[in-house]
Amino acid sequence: MSIQVGPMEFRGEVTQSGPVRNVAGQYKPAKVTFVIGAEAANVMNIAFTFRTENDVPVNVRTAALLYLSSDATGDAKEGSGPDSWAIGTDGIFFPDGSDSLISGVLVSEVTGKADLNLTHAGADTFYVNVIVDGRVFTSGAMTFDATT
Repeated sequence: MSIQVGPMEFRGEVTQSGPVRNVAGQYKPAKVTFVIGAEAANVMNIAFTFRTENDVPVNVRTAALLYLSSDATGDAKEGSGPDSWAIGTDGIFFPDGSDSLISGVLVSEVTGKADLNLTHAGADTFYVNVIVDGRVFTSGAMTFDATT
């Protein structure tokens, strides 16, 4: 005896509680944490770790929008930006436009980690804002000293 089942159709709403996983068991990014290095020769590194809602680093490459602000809440987009910025040792960075020093797309490694080096010769303070799952996460102050 054999039973044949035709195509299935689902109508309705799917809900899930707990962390969201894809089919490979990897966790969906829910937030990002920052570690800001000390300024050395006008360069400051900021490291990012994308994390699940359970505060575990994700194990999937993650892309997120990134922009600089001049305030700690991410409400005032930075006007001029640093002199330059470039990817550090982890991840990929795509500036928004060929010469943007204000925003871009940050892509992490499969470990959920990425880092950027910001270079600025003058005295200024920047905040890095990352948009993850529709929410904005803002770093601590990256304060450049004109004498360093």
